[in-house]
Amino acid sequence: MIHDGLAPHSLEPDISLDRYLARLASNEAAPGGGAAAGVTGAQATSLMSMVCALSETSEDIQRISTIAEDARSRFLSLVNADITNFLSLMQLYQKPPGSTPMDQRKHQIQEALFAAATPPREMISLSVNLVEPLQSLHVNGNTNLVTDTGIATQLLIATISASQLNVQINLNSIKDESNRKTLSDTIKGAQTAITQLQNLVAAINHNL
Repeated sequence: MIHDGLAPHSLEPDISLDRYLARLASNEAAPGGGAAAGVTGAQATSLMSMVCALSETSEDIQRISTIAEDARSRFLSLVNADITNFLSLMQLYQKPPGSTPMDQRKHQIQEALFAAATPPREMISLSVNLVEPLQSLHVNGNTNLVTDTGIATQLLIATISASQLNVQINLNSIKDESNRKTLSDTIKGAQTAITQLQNLVAAINHNL
């Protein structure tokens, strides 16, 4: 099914789980790991929303619910951004030699490399901003759903770790120092978030 406003190869908003997995398993270059990371993040926020929906209503639970819903929408947008930007980079690499002046080609590739690193970088930043809401959900959410909160936490760790890989592989080829610093700072900040999330998982396990 083709949807107006979607770039080629994008995931349709109403794509079935089976169809998504079939595309992920196909010989197409995208969707790939970047899209999978975004979908994983969306699953984490969906679990957060479920826990909120089944918890006693409070101002904090409502706050977390809103954050989770907004983050899920953003993760899904980043899935298609990742597909689009990755394929744009591949198209540049596949251009026949001599079809573009060398300096122009190098500049275009550098811009495309940073663009390809941007969706996973934003997935990391989005995930980092979910650490505090998850911690609060563990304290104030439905205690009968503590394992769902823990699984959301594990999924978010996976999202961050996977996105780090995609940022790093593009960072290795980027020359611009400002862009390199932006990406490096994101990776460094991610480590702190992963530690906080791992501590949350440990606390949940301890109390089971």
